[in-house]
Amino acid sequence: MLPKGFKLSSRLWLSSLGVVSTCLLLVYALLGISIWRGDNHMRYYSDVLVCNGTSQERSYENSTYNNDLNLTSDTMINLTVDTPDPKLIGNGKDLIQPLMKRVVNFQNNIILFSAVAGNSSSKHIWDTIDIQGWEHKSLSNNTYKCCVRYTSGALRMVPAIRINWTNWVTEMNAVQFVCSNLTSRTGDLPDVATIATHKMECHNLYDWHLPVTFAHAHKNEIAVCSKFVYGSVAADDLLSWFELHRRLGVTKVLVYTHKLNPEAFHVLRYYRALGIADTVPFIFRLDDQHNHPEIGVKNVQAWNDEQVPVFDCLARLRGYRYLALVDTDEYLISNRGLPWMNMLDDLSAKHPSAAGFNFYVKVHVTSWNKARTCSQFKVGQYLNSTRPMTERWKHVTMPDRLRHGSQTHTFNPNEKAGFNRHVVSAEDAVIHHFRSCRTQWIEENSACIQFGQSADDTVSKLFEKIEPDVLKLKARIFESQ
Repeated sequence: MLPKGFKLSSRLWLSSLGVVSTCLLLVYALLGISIWRGDNHMRYYSDVLVCNGTSQERSYENSTYNNDLNLTSDTMINLTVDTPDPKLIGNGKDLIQPLMKRVVNFQNNIILFSAVAGNSSSKHIWDTIDIQGWEHKSLSNNTYKCCVRYTSGALRMVPAIRINWTNWVTEMNAVQFVCSNLTSRTGDLPDVATIATHKMECHNLYDWHLPVTFAHAHKNEIAVCSKFVYGSVAADDLLSWFELHRRLGVTKVLVYTHKLNPEAFHVLRYYRALGIADTVPFIFRLDDQHNHPEIGVKNVQAWNDEQVPVFDCLARLRGYRYLALVDTDEYLISNRGLPWMNMLDDLSAKHPSAAGFNFYVKVHVTSWNKARTCSQFKVGQYLNSTRPMTERWKHVTMPDRLRHGSQTHTFNPNEKAGFNRHVVSAEDAVIHHFRSCRTQWIEENSACIQFGQSADDTVSKLFEKIEPDVLKLKARIFESQ
Protein backbone atom coordinates (compact mmCIF):
# COMPACT_ATOMS: atom_id res chain seq x y z
CA MET A 1 0.00 0.00 0.00
CA LEU A 2 1.30 3.41 -0.89
CA PRO A 3 1.68 5.91 1.90
CA LYS A 4 -1.10 8.49 2.30
CA GLY A 5 1.36 11.27 1.79
CA PHE A 6 2.18 9.93 -1.64
CA LYS A 7 -1.46 9.88 -2.60
CA LEU A 8 -1.85 13.47 -1.48
CA SER A 9 1.27 14.50 -3.38
CA SER A 10 -0.03 12.74 -6.47
CA ARG A 11 -3.31 14.58 -6.24
CA LEU A 12 -1.54 17.88 -5.80
CA TRP A 13 0.73 17.09 -8.74
CA LEU A 14 -2.20 16.15 -10.96
CA SER A 15 -4.09 19.27 -9.88
CA SER A 16 -1.06 21.41 -10.63
CA LEU A 17 -0.68 19.73 -14.02
CA GLY A 18 -4.31 20.56 -14.83
CA VAL A 19 -3.79 24.20 -13.95
CA VAL A 20 -0.63 24.37 -16.06
CA SER A 21 -2.38 22.66 -18.98
CA THR A 22 -5.29 25.06 -18.76
CA CYS A 23 -2.90 28.03 -18.75
CA LEU A 24 -1.04 26.65 -21.74
CA LEU A 25 -4.27 26.19 -23.65
CA LEU A 26 -5.25 29.77 -22.89
CA VAL A 27 -1.85 31.02 -24.03
CA TYR A 28 -2.11 29.00 -27.24
CA ALA A 29 -5.59 30.33 -27.88
CA LEU A 30 -4.38 33.89 -27.45
CA LEU A 31 -1.00 33.75 -29.12
CA GLY A 32 -1.64 31.02 -31.70
CA ILE A 33 -0.21 27.61 -32.38
CA SER A 34 2.20 27.43 -35.26
CA ILE A 35 1.14 24.67 -37.62
CA TRP A 36 2.00 23.54 -41.11
CA ARG A 37 -0.68 23.16 -43.73
CA GLY A 38 -0.93 22.89 -47.51
CA ASP A 39 1.32 21.37 -50.11
CA ASN A 40 3.64 24.37 -50.05
CA HIS A 41 4.09 24.23 -46.24
CA MET A 42 3.05 27.80 -45.55
CA ARG A 43 2.99 28.70 -41.86
CA TYR A 44 -0.32 29.57 -40.25
CA TYR A 45 -1.59 30.67 -36.89
CA SER A 46 -4.83 29.62 -35.29
CA ASP A 47 -7.02 31.64 -32.94
CA VAL A 48 -10.61 31.83 -31.78
CA LEU A 49 -13.11 34.11 -33.49
CA VAL A 50 -16.20 35.02 -31.49
CA CYS A 51 -19.20 35.58 -33.75
CA ASN A 52 -22.56 36.52 -32.27
CA GLY A 53 -21.59 34.77 -29.05
CA THR A 54 -20.31 31.63 -30.81
CA SER A 55 -16.64 30.68 -30.81
CA GLN A 56 -15.28 29.68 -34.20
CA GLU A 57 -11.75 28.73 -35.10
CA ARG A 58 -10.04 30.67 -37.87
CA SER A 59 -6.54 30.54 -39.32
CA TYR A 60 -4.54 33.29 -40.91
CA GLU A 61 -1.14 33.61 -42.43
CA ASN A 62 1.48 35.36 -40.31
CA SER A 63 1.45 38.52 -42.43
CA THR A 64 1.67 42.07 -41.13
CA TYR A 65 -0.71 43.50 -43.70
CA ASN A 66 -3.34 40.80 -43.21
CA ASN A 67 -3.61 41.04 -39.44
CA ASP A 68 -4.11 44.78 -38.94
CA LEU A 69 -6.39 46.97 -41.00
CA ASN A 70 -5.96 50.59 -40.00
CA LEU A 71 -8.88 52.63 -41.23
CA THR A 72 -7.53 56.10 -41.90
CA SER A 73 -11.06 57.47 -41.83
CA ASP A 74 -13.81 55.79 -39.85
CA THR A 75 -16.22 58.21 -41.45
CA MET A 76 -15.78 56.23 -44.65
CA ILE A 77 -17.58 53.27 -43.11
CA ASN A 78 -19.77 55.09 -40.60
CA LEU A 79 -21.00 57.48 -43.26
CA THR A 80 -24.77 57.55 -43.54
CA VAL A 81 -25.15 56.91 -47.24
CA ASP A 82 -28.32 58.28 -48.78
CA THR A 83 -30.79 55.38 -48.81
CA PRO A 84 -34.25 56.74 -49.59
CA ASP A 85 -37.29 54.54 -49.28
CA PRO A 86 -37.37 52.13 -52.26
CA LYS A 87 -41.15 52.62 -52.44
CA LEU A 88 -40.69 56.30 -53.24
CA ILE A 89 -37.92 56.38 -55.83
CA GLY A 90 -39.32 54.03 -58.47
CA ASN A 91 -37.35 51.63 -60.65
CA GLY A 92 -35.47 53.88 -63.06
CA LYS A 93 -34.94 52.69 -66.62
CA ASP A 94 -32.27 51.18 -68.84
CA LEU A 95 -29.68 53.62 -70.15
CA ILE A 96 -30.20 52.42 -73.74
CA GLN A 97 -31.92 49.60 -75.58
CA PRO A 98 -29.34 48.21 -78.07
CA LEU A 99 -30.86 47.89 -81.55
CA MET A 100 -28.21 45.65 -83.15
CA LYS A 101 -28.01 47.09 -86.67
CA ARG A 102 -26.64 45.38 -89.76
CA VAL A 103 -24.55 47.28 -92.32
CA VAL A 104 -25.80 47.69 -95.89
CA ASN A 105 -24.25 45.13 -98.29
CA PHE A 106 -22.70 43.06 -95.48
CA GLN A 107 -25.68 40.87 -94.45
CA ASN A 108 -24.78 39.36 -91.08
CA ASN A 109 -21.01 39.81 -91.46
CA ILE A 110 -21.02 43.11 -89.57
CA ILE A 111 -23.37 43.69 -86.62
CA LEU A 112 -23.29 47.02 -84.79
CA PHE A 113 -24.15 47.20 -81.08
CA SER A 114 -23.92 50.90 -80.21
CA ALA A 115 -22.63 54.32 -81.25
CA VAL A 116 -21.31 56.71 -78.59
CA ALA A 117 -20.23 60.32 -78.90
CA GLY A 118 -17.21 60.02 -76.64
CA ASN A 119 -14.61 62.19 -74.94
CA SER A 120 -10.97 61.89 -75.95
CA SER A 121 -10.08 63.93 -72.84
CA SER A 122 -11.59 66.24 -70.24
CA LYS A 123 -10.83 69.19 -72.53
CA HIS A 124 -12.40 67.61 -75.61
CA ILE A 125 -16.02 66.62 -75.07
CA TRP A 126 -17.89 64.41 -77.56
CA ASP A 127 -15.11 64.81 -80.12
CA THR A 128 -15.09 61.14 -81.12
CA ILE A 129 -17.78 58.77 -82.33
CA ASP A 130 -17.14 55.21 -81.18
CA ILE A 131 -19.09 52.41 -82.86
CA GLN A 132 -18.96 48.95 -81.25
CA GLY A 133 -19.91 45.61 -82.74
CA TRP A 134 -18.76 42.42 -84.45
CA GLU A 135 -16.99 41.87 -87.77
CA HIS A 136 -16.60 38.57 -89.62
CA LYS A 137 -13.02 37.31 -89.85
CA SER A 138 -13.13 37.39 -93.67
CA LEU A 139 -13.31 41.21 -93.60
CA SER A 140 -10.18 41.83 -91.56
CA ASN A 141 -8.39 43.62 -94.43
CA ASN A 142 -11.18 46.10 -95.09
CA THR A 143 -10.84 49.81 -94.36
CA TYR A 144 -13.88 51.77 -93.24
CA LYS A 145 -15.35 55.20 -92.69
CA CYS A 146 -18.09 56.49 -90.42
CA CYS A 147 -21.24 57.95 -91.94
CA VAL A 148 -22.91 60.38 -89.54
CA ARG A 149 -26.11 62.35 -89.88
CA TYR A 150 -26.28 65.43 -87.66
CA THR A 151 -29.23 67.19 -86.08
CA SER A 152 -28.95 69.86 -88.79
CA GLY A 153 -29.64 67.16 -91.39
CA ALA A 154 -26.09 67.22 -92.76
CA LEU A 155 -24.60 63.81 -93.66
CA ARG A 156 -20.83 63.66 -93.15
CA MET A 157 -18.20 60.98 -93.61
CA VAL A 158 -14.87 60.59 -91.84
CA PRO A 159 -12.22 57.82 -91.90
CA ALA A 160 -12.56 55.19 -89.19
CA ILE A 161 -9.81 53.58 -87.14
CA ARG A 162 -10.62 49.91 -86.53
CA ILE A 163 -9.64 48.45 -83.16
CA ASN A 164 -9.78 44.67 -82.78
CA TRP A 165 -10.04 43.04 -79.40
CA THR A 166 -7.50 40.30 -80.09
CA ASN A 167 -5.50 38.49 -82.73
CA TRP A 168 -7.25 35.25 -81.70
CA VAL A 169 -9.44 34.84 -84.74
CA THR A 170 -13.00 33.60 -84.34
CA GLU A 171 -15.91 33.70 -86.78
CA MET A 172 -17.15 37.04 -85.43
CA ASN A 173 -14.62 39.33 -83.78
CA ALA A 174 -15.25 42.16 -81.35
CA VAL A 175 -14.38 45.45 -83.01
CA GLN A 176 -14.57 49.17 -82.38
CA PHE A 177 -14.60 51.85 -85.08
CA VAL A 178 -13.33 55.23 -83.87
CA CYS A 179 -14.03 58.38 -85.89
CA SER A 180 -13.52 62.08 -85.27
CA ASN A 181 -16.64 64.10 -84.62
CA LEU A 182 -16.11 66.97 -87.05
CA THR A 183 -18.68 69.27 -85.45
CA SER A 184 -17.80 68.83 -81.76
CA ARG A 185 -17.16 72.58 -81.40
CA THR A 186 -20.00 73.90 -83.54
CA GLY A 187 -22.98 72.62 -81.59
CA ASP A 188 -24.28 70.47 -84.45
CA LEU A 189 -24.77 67.18 -82.63
CA PRO A 190 -24.51 63.72 -84.21
CA ASP A 191 -27.88 62.03 -84.50
CA VAL A 192 -27.38 58.62 -86.15
CA ALA A 193 -24.35 56.77 -87.50
CA THR A 194 -23.18 53.68 -89.36
CA ILE A 195 -20.07 52.54 -91.24
CA ALA A 196 -19.18 51.84 -94.86
CA THR A 197 -16.04 50.75 -96.64
CA HIS A 198 -13.84 53.59 -97.87
CA LYS A 199 -14.96 52.92 -101.48
CA MET A 200 -18.68 53.04 -100.71
CA GLU A 201 -20.85 56.15 -100.61
CA CYS A 202 -22.67 57.00 -97.41
CA HIS A 203 -26.38 56.25 -97.89
CA ASN A 204 -29.48 57.90 -96.48
CA LEU A 205 -31.25 54.69 -95.45
CA TYR A 206 -31.42 55.89 -91.88
CA ASP A 207 -33.27 52.84 -90.61
CA TRP A 208 -29.89 51.11 -90.99
CA HIS A 209 -28.15 53.68 -88.76
CA LEU A 210 -27.62 53.46 -85.01
CA PRO A 211 -28.83 56.29 -82.77
CA VAL A 212 -25.85 58.13 -81.31
CA THR A 213 -25.87 58.34 -77.50
CA PHE A 214 -23.57 60.57 -75.47
CA ALA A 215 -20.84 59.78 -72.99
CA HIS A 216 -21.04 61.19 -69.48
CA ALA A 217 -19.65 64.71 -69.23
CA HIS A 218 -16.36 64.99 -67.39
CA LYS A 219 -16.65 64.48 -63.65
CA ASN A 220 -14.05 64.52 -60.91
CA GLU A 221 -15.40 61.18 -59.68
CA ILE A 222 -14.89 57.42 -59.88
CA ALA A 223 -16.82 55.08 -62.18
CA VAL A 224 -16.81 51.31 -62.65
CA CYS A 225 -17.38 49.16 -65.72
CA SER A 226 -18.63 45.88 -64.32
CA LYS A 227 -19.43 44.01 -67.55
CA PHE A 228 -22.13 41.37 -67.20
CA VAL A 229 -24.53 40.60 -64.41
CA TYR A 230 -26.48 37.56 -65.51
CA GLY A 231 -28.26 34.35 -64.67
CA SER A 232 -28.42 33.19 -61.08
CA VAL A 233 -26.11 35.77 -59.48
CA ALA A 234 -27.26 36.20 -55.89
CA ALA A 235 -29.08 39.37 -54.88
CA ASP A 236 -27.05 39.39 -51.63
CA ASP A 237 -23.80 39.48 -53.61
CA LEU A 238 -24.93 42.55 -55.54
CA LEU A 239 -26.15 44.23 -52.37
CA SER A 240 -22.88 43.73 -50.46
CA TRP A 241 -20.83 44.87 -53.47
CA PHE A 242 -22.79 48.07 -54.08
CA GLU A 243 -23.01 49.08 -50.43
CA LEU A 244 -19.31 48.65 -49.76
CA HIS A 245 -18.20 50.34 -52.97
CA ARG A 246 -20.54 53.28 -52.41
CA ARG A 247 -18.75 53.90 -49.14
CA LEU A 248 -15.37 53.50 -50.82
CA GLY A 249 -16.25 56.38 -53.16
CA VAL A 250 -17.66 54.85 -56.36
CA THR A 251 -20.35 57.14 -57.82
CA LYS A 252 -21.31 55.38 -61.08
CA VAL A 253 -21.48 51.72 -62.12
CA LEU A 254 -22.40 50.64 -65.65
CA VAL A 255 -23.82 47.11 -65.73
CA TYR A 256 -24.85 44.94 -68.70
CA THR A 257 -27.64 42.52 -67.84
CA HIS A 258 -28.62 39.23 -69.45
CA LYS A 259 -31.30 36.79 -68.27
CA LEU A 260 -30.91 38.04 -64.72
CA ASN A 261 -33.02 36.43 -61.98
CA PRO A 262 -35.84 38.60 -60.54
CA GLU A 263 -34.34 39.01 -57.04
CA ALA A 264 -30.99 40.28 -58.31
CA PHE A 265 -32.67 42.54 -60.85
CA HIS A 266 -34.80 44.02 -58.08
CA VAL A 267 -31.60 45.05 -56.26
CA LEU A 268 -30.19 46.55 -59.47
CA ARG A 269 -33.38 48.54 -60.01
CA TYR A 270 -32.90 50.13 -56.61
CA TYR A 271 -29.40 51.37 -57.42
CA ARG A 272 -30.54 52.39 -60.88
CA ALA A 273 -33.26 54.54 -59.32
CA LEU A 274 -30.68 56.09 -57.00
CA GLY A 275 -28.63 57.07 -60.06
CA ILE A 276 -25.61 54.99 -59.05
CA ALA A 277 -26.15 52.14 -61.50
CA ASP A 278 -26.80 52.44 -65.23
CA THR A 279 -28.13 49.26 -66.81
CA VAL A 280 -27.95 48.13 -70.43
CA PRO A 281 -29.66 44.89 -71.52
CA PHE A 282 -27.22 42.80 -73.57
CA ILE A 283 -28.53 40.88 -76.56
CA PHE A 284 -26.58 38.62 -78.89
CA ARG A 285 -25.90 39.13 -82.55
CA LEU A 286 -28.92 38.84 -84.83
CA ASP A 287 -27.32 36.04 -86.84
CA ASP A 288 -26.62 33.96 -83.79
CA GLN A 289 -29.60 34.04 -81.49
CA HIS A 290 -29.82 30.26 -81.26
CA ASN A 291 -26.19 29.26 -81.71
CA HIS A 292 -23.93 31.26 -79.47
CA PRO A 293 -21.83 30.57 -76.37
CA GLU A 294 -23.78 31.61 -73.29
CA ILE A 295 -22.42 34.39 -71.13
CA GLY A 296 -20.08 32.82 -68.61
CA VAL A 297 -18.81 30.17 -71.04
CA LYS A 298 -15.03 30.35 -71.34
CA ASN A 299 -13.88 30.19 -74.96
CA VAL A 300 -12.51 32.69 -77.47
CA GLN A 301 -15.86 33.47 -79.11
CA ALA A 302 -17.48 34.09 -75.72
CA TRP A 303 -14.59 36.37 -74.73
CA ASN A 304 -15.06 38.24 -78.02
CA ASP A 305 -18.73 38.71 -77.25
CA GLU A 306 -17.90 40.02 -73.76
CA GLN A 307 -15.48 42.61 -75.17
CA VAL A 308 -18.23 44.42 -77.10
CA PRO A 309 -19.90 45.82 -73.95
CA VAL A 310 -16.43 46.59 -72.57
CA PHE A 311 -15.76 48.81 -75.60
CA ASP A 312 -19.17 50.40 -75.07
CA CYS A 313 -18.67 51.00 -71.36
CA LEU A 314 -15.20 52.49 -71.71
CA ALA A 315 -16.53 54.89 -74.35
CA ARG A 316 -19.44 55.99 -72.15
CA LEU A 317 -17.42 56.53 -68.96
CA ARG A 318 -14.27 58.18 -70.34
CA GLY A 319 -15.35 61.45 -68.74
CA TYR A 320 -14.59 60.27 -65.19
CA ARG A 321 -11.40 61.03 -63.32
CA TYR A 322 -10.80 57.36 -62.56
CA LEU A 323 -12.36 54.43 -64.38
CA ALA A 324 -12.16 50.91 -62.96
CA LEU A 325 -12.91 47.68 -64.76
CA VAL A 326 -13.94 45.17 -62.09
CA ASP A 327 -16.82 42.71 -61.80
CA THR A 328 -19.42 42.59 -59.05
CA ASP A 329 -17.67 39.65 -57.37
CA GLU A 330 -14.38 41.59 -57.14
CA TYR A 331 -13.47 44.02 -54.37
CA LEU A 332 -10.54 46.39 -54.83
CA ILE A 333 -9.41 47.19 -51.30
CA SER A 334 -6.51 49.23 -49.99
CA ASN A 335 -4.65 47.35 -47.27
CA ARG A 336 -4.80 50.55 -45.21
CA GLY A 337 -8.56 50.83 -45.59
CA LEU A 338 -8.32 53.97 -47.73
CA PRO A 339 -11.28 55.18 -49.79
CA TRP A 340 -10.64 54.74 -53.49
CA MET A 341 -10.06 58.42 -54.24
CA ASN A 342 -7.38 58.68 -51.53
CA MET A 343 -5.76 55.42 -52.60
CA LEU A 344 -5.70 56.35 -56.30
CA ASP A 345 -4.54 59.92 -55.67
CA ASP A 346 -1.68 58.55 -53.54
CA LEU A 347 -0.68 56.11 -56.29
CA SER A 348 -0.89 58.87 -58.91
CA ALA A 349 1.34 61.14 -56.84
CA LYS A 350 3.93 58.38 -56.43
CA HIS A 351 3.78 57.43 -60.12
CA PRO A 352 3.05 60.66 -62.03
CA SER A 353 3.58 59.11 -65.46
CA ALA A 354 1.08 56.28 -64.91
CA ALA A 355 -1.99 56.17 -67.12
CA GLY A 356 -3.47 53.53 -64.85
CA PHE A 357 -2.80 50.74 -62.43
CA ASN A 358 -2.97 46.95 -62.60
CA PHE A 359 -3.78 45.16 -59.35
CA TYR A 360 -2.92 41.66 -58.22
CA VAL A 361 -5.80 39.33 -57.39
CA LYS A 362 -6.44 37.17 -54.35
CA VAL A 363 -9.08 34.55 -55.07
CA HIS A 364 -11.38 33.70 -52.17
CA VAL A 365 -12.49 30.32 -53.44
CA THR A 366 -16.08 29.74 -52.43
CA SER A 367 -15.65 26.01 -53.07
CA TRP A 368 -13.57 25.95 -49.87
CA ASN A 369 -15.19 25.74 -46.45
CA LYS A 370 -16.59 28.89 -44.91
CA ALA A 371 -14.23 30.38 -42.34
CA ARG A 372 -17.11 32.23 -40.64
CA THR A 373 -20.79 31.45 -40.51
CA CYS A 374 -22.04 34.45 -38.55
CA SER A 375 -22.18 36.69 -41.65
CA GLN A 376 -25.01 36.34 -44.15
CA PHE A 377 -22.79 37.47 -47.03
CA LYS A 378 -19.96 35.76 -48.90
CA VAL A 379 -17.55 38.59 -48.21
CA GLY A 380 -17.95 37.93 -44.50
CA GLN A 381 -17.83 34.14 -44.76
CA TYR A 382 -14.94 33.23 -47.07
CA LEU A 383 -11.75 34.53 -45.50
CA ASN A 384 -9.36 31.97 -46.96
CA SER A 385 -7.68 33.18 -50.14
CA THR A 386 -4.84 32.40 -52.50
CA ARG A 387 -1.59 34.30 -52.62
CA PRO A 388 -1.69 37.47 -54.79
CA MET A 389 -1.79 36.35 -58.42
CA THR A 390 -1.90 37.87 -61.89
CA GLU A 391 -4.86 35.57 -62.62
CA ARG A 392 -7.43 37.75 -64.40
CA TRP A 393 -6.01 40.92 -62.92
CA LYS A 394 -7.92 44.13 -63.49
CA HIS A 395 -7.16 47.82 -63.71
CA VAL A 396 -8.10 51.36 -62.79
CA THR A 397 -7.20 54.01 -65.36
CA MET A 398 -7.18 57.76 -65.87
CA PRO A 399 -9.06 58.02 -69.17
CA ASP A 400 -7.40 61.33 -70.13
CA ARG A 401 -4.12 59.41 -70.43
CA LEU A 402 -5.33 56.51 -72.59
CA ARG A 403 -5.52 55.61 -76.23
CA HIS A 404 -8.59 53.78 -77.46
CA GLY A 405 -8.71 49.99 -77.30
CA SER A 406 -8.43 49.11 -73.61
CA GLN A 407 -9.67 45.66 -72.68
CA THR A 408 -10.81 43.65 -69.68
CA HIS A 409 -7.35 42.80 -68.37
CA THR A 410 -5.13 45.43 -69.95
CA PHE A 411 -5.23 49.05 -71.07
CA ASN A 412 -3.48 51.25 -73.62
CA PRO A 413 -1.52 54.20 -72.22
CA ASN A 414 -0.91 57.21 -74.45
CA GLU A 415 2.79 56.41 -74.73
CA LYS A 416 3.45 59.30 -77.12
CA ALA A 417 2.46 61.64 -74.32
CA GLY A 418 4.82 59.84 -71.92
CA PHE A 419 2.32 57.72 -69.99
CA ASN A 420 2.74 54.07 -69.00
CA ARG A 421 1.31 51.22 -66.94
CA HIS A 422 2.10 50.62 -63.29
CA VAL A 423 1.60 47.37 -61.35
CA VAL A 424 0.56 48.05 -57.75
CA SER A 425 2.33 46.12 -55.01
CA ALA A 426 0.16 43.63 -53.15
CA GLU A 427 1.38 45.34 -49.98
CA ASP A 428 -0.65 48.41 -50.98
CA ALA A 429 -3.87 47.04 -52.47
CA VAL A 430 -5.28 43.93 -54.08
CA ILE A 431 -8.48 42.80 -55.75
CA HIS A 432 -10.33 40.20 -53.69
CA HIS A 433 -12.19 37.92 -56.09
CA PHE A 434 -14.96 35.78 -54.55
CA ARG A 435 -15.65 32.88 -56.89
CA SER A 436 -15.89 29.11 -57.11
CA CYS A 437 -13.03 26.94 -58.29
CA ARG A 438 -12.47 27.32 -62.02
CA THR A 439 -12.94 24.22 -64.15
CA GLN A 440 -9.68 25.10 -65.92
CA TRP A 441 -7.75 24.88 -62.65
CA ILE A 442 -9.04 21.35 -62.13
CA GLU A 443 -8.42 20.30 -65.75
CA GLU A 444 -4.82 21.48 -65.48
CA ASN A 445 -4.35 19.28 -62.41
CA SER A 446 -4.26 22.40 -60.28
CA ALA A 447 -7.33 21.66 -58.23
CA CYS A 448 -8.18 24.49 -55.90
CA ILE A 449 -7.34 22.39 -52.87
CA GLN A 450 -3.70 22.49 -54.02
CA PHE A 451 -3.52 26.27 -53.76
CA GLY A 452 -1.86 27.44 -50.58
CA GLN A 453 -4.53 29.03 -48.43
CA SER A 454 -4.22 31.94 -46.05
CA ALA A 455 -7.06 33.81 -44.43
CA ASP A 456 -7.25 37.45 -45.40
CA ASP A 457 -10.04 39.28 -43.57
CA THR A 458 -9.40 42.68 -45.14
CA VAL A 459 -12.77 42.77 -46.88
CA SER A 460 -14.56 41.09 -44.00
CA LYS A 461 -13.32 43.66 -41.48
CA LEU A 462 -14.63 46.49 -43.60
CA PHE A 463 -17.93 44.82 -44.35
CA GLU A 464 -18.75 43.75 -40.80
CA LYS A 465 -18.96 47.43 -39.85
CA ILE A 466 -21.81 48.01 -42.30
CA GLU A 467 -23.51 44.61 -42.39
CA PRO A 468 -26.31 45.56 -39.94
CA ASP A 469 -27.22 48.53 -42.16
CA VAL A 470 -27.04 46.36 -45.28
CA LEU A 471 -29.46 43.88 -43.76
CA LYS A 472 -31.89 46.68 -42.92
CA LEU A 473 -31.64 48.01 -46.47
CA LYS A 474 -32.23 44.54 -47.88
CA ALA A 475 -35.45 44.24 -45.90
CA ARG A 476 -36.63 47.62 -47.17
CA ILE A 477 -35.81 46.80 -50.79
CA PHE A 478 -37.71 43.54 -50.80
CA GLU A 479 -40.63 44.99 -48.83
CA SER A 480 -41.13 47.32 -51.78
CA GLN A 481 -41.73 44.46 -54.24
